[in-house]
Amino acid sequence: MEFDFFKLTRFFNVLRGNSEYTKEYGNKHKGEFPVYSASTNLPLTYIDHYDYDGEYLTWSTNGFGGFLKLLIGKFSINGDRGILIPKDKTIDIKYIQFVLQPILREVAKGRKGENNKNEFTKVSLTAIQEVEIPFPIKKDGTIDLEKQKEISEKYEKIEKIKIKLKEDYQKIEDIKIDINSKYETKPFALTEEKGIFEVEKGNPKYTKKYMHNHKGEFPVYSSQTSKLGEIGSIDTYDYEEECFTWTTDGTYVGTVFYKNGKFSITTHCGILRVKPEYKDKVDFEYLNFILNQTLPNYKLGESSNKRLGIERMKEIQIEIPIDENGELDLEKQIEIAEKHKKIEEIKAKLKDNYEKIINSKVQIIEVGE
Repeated sequence: MEFDFFKLTRFFNVLRGNSEYTKEYGNKHKGEFPVYSASTNLPLTYIDHYDYDGEYLTWSTNGFGGFLKLLIGKFSINGDRGILIPKDKTIDIKYIQFVLQPILREVAKGRKGENNKNEFTKVSLTAIQEVEIPFPIKKDGTIDLEKQKEISEKYEKIEKIKIKLKEDYQKIEDIKIDINSKYETKPFALTEEKGIFEVEKGNPKYTKKYMHNHKGEFPVYSSQTSKLGEIGSIDTYDYEEECFTWTTDGTYVGTVFYKNGKFSITTHCGILRVKPEYKDKVDFEYLNFILNQTLPNYKLGESSNKRLGIERMKEIQIEIPIDENGELDLEKQIEIAEKHKKIEEIKAKLKDNYEKIINSKVQIIEVGE
């Protein structure tokens, strides 16, 4: 198959949307026709008229600059989105979409946004007018429409496979051990007088400024989940023990981490310390498993305002296996923890393989220089 490069402007009129279309404009001209902005998801607003009617390829000019969206029907776009208007019928719109998308993201990388980060980028009208893409050509040098369709069908098949893989992977990711189906368990209070744990909230003095002025080797943990919650290290520590911490607020509220060593925590984090009378009756790996399975179900609030404070922890109970006498069964805890560990190892391996496949770039067309 022979290919040749052509500028987009040979086949499209490249236009930008109407900057007058804002949410305020939509409130004044309410209607049924969507107006799309830089977002690749929902419309910005709906108005009582439309600028385009048909099937058109559009791109976000800023924000996540360069991401393509195929719009179908009656719609309009604002100044944060551009549109490609075909000049003739020698092109297959889906072929253009598959081939153009990675090119535009490379264009976007060269135009870094705030804080020099790629995720906030711009792809202007001027930039896209300079873009060239490969087209399959016939022996007489004309554009081969049938080959474009053939290639786009292959791309579509690959995308469908990736979607199916994502669905299958999510099912595996959601698998949880149902301890109640095989093991006899009993609910135990998390805190309070008869609870398994003592609780303690972090220290408000551990700010970015404090950590900058007291740099050292001892970790400080907060509500983030990367690096096991560590946000910095200082020259002192508040705790030296084996325990758990939990995130008290933020997006990942209720996430639990096992700790054993010298450390400190901020007010966005709390300590769960096993009471002395339970130390020899519980398995820390089992507790780590059951706490992470239970605590997120008790969070309050929405979005990034979620929280799980000490008062809420008083309401929580966790299921722990018991023996025939109703006492805590340490062996069964260890058995469950081992099963959970194996499942997590399988998930980690599957995740690694899944991400390699889902992020792989399949080269269907091969263009010579």
